[in-house]
Amino acid sequence: MQPPTERHSEDVTAILLAFREATRHLWNSAFAGHPEASHDFINVEHALFEALVLQRIDATRAWRWGSASDQHWPELRVMPEFGPAGCRVMWARAEANSWHWREIQLQQAPELAYIGFFDWREEGPSDYQYMRCRVLKCNEHPQIIGADVLLPPLGLRVSYLRTP
Repeated sequence: MQPPTERHSEDVTAILLAFREATRHLWNSAFAGHPEASHDFINVEHALFEALVLQRIDATRAWRWGSASDQHWPELRVMPEFGPAGCRVMWARAEANSWHWREIQLQQAPELAYIGFFDWREEGPSDYQYMRCRVLKCNEHPQIIGADVLLPPLGLRVSYLRTP
């Protein structure tokens, strides 16, 4: 049995926020309001992610695109900012053919993996007002493990767990 590989953490918050701004601008200026825009934009968004995030953190070989609805990047860890009252997040579980969103207050930091930026609008202008993350571990609320959460992106820290 081989010893576990040590991982190094690198702050990539600015890279992800630059990707958010580029994606938001391109969607709003060239795609919003056009028929089939959401469908057409998926490939553009993937290409932007690869160029503006994966290449800059030198991770292109290790990553593969999966289903847009359940793809998360376990190497991109998200740490919310905690104030005196903790951190409020929205979390969701699939129920029948839809998502049911609830708010929850966290007092302890969960382990979160980046999924993408999110906005409630599927057509028209968008601000990508949330970062969508997958809950990998949460001692405080184990019922949300495996669920997706939404957090405002400003005030979050994103780290890339690099395996040497």
